[in-house]
Amino acid sequence: EPGTLRVSLDYPDYVPFMQQAHRRDLREQLAFRFSNKAREENLPILEDAFELRRRMAALLDQPSWADHALEVKMAGTLDRLDDFYDDLIGPLQAKAAEDNRDLLDAHDHQSVERWDVQYLHTRIREQRFGIDEQEVSEYFPLTPVLEGLFAITQDVFGLTYRQLHDTATWHEEVTTWE
Repeated sequence: EPGTLRVSLDYPDYVPFMQQAHRRDLREQLAFRFSNKAREENLPILEDAFELRRRMAALLDQPSWADHALEVKMAGTLDRLDDFYDDLIGPLQAKAAEDNRDLLDAHDHQSVERWDVQYLHTRIREQRFGIDEQEVSEYFPLTPVLEGLFAITQDVFGLTYRQLHDTATWHEEVTTWE
């Protein structure tokens, strides 16, 4: 149909759509599809992974995989993790309440759903800070940005990059690097 656009579930389509689409119903539809892509293929894999983790925890004489994971990580025990979370909850709840007020204000105090968040954050940045991501991106052409990124990471981490040619990509303008 004339005037319509096809939006895929690939990040280069999904993220800008969720940030810019004024129609909430379309953001909701795309968010649902995005959240459920490959669901049928991944569900049996996840179920197998959960079962394997349960069996490994039992073999290691642990009540759960979470107990085992905490033992080998910094927290050590569920009690220490609980204490850590207890220290975080107050400040996090205060920040979350502030963020929620901002989102509600930007949405004229209507309920805010997950498919509204990127869109509303974009509106808040535009209104509060005068930031238009499309306009800002004009000052950061991709080639010099990539060259700078590669130069810094090569220097800091001792990495070497080599462009790959004849690699299948989702679009002809995509480049691949090793």
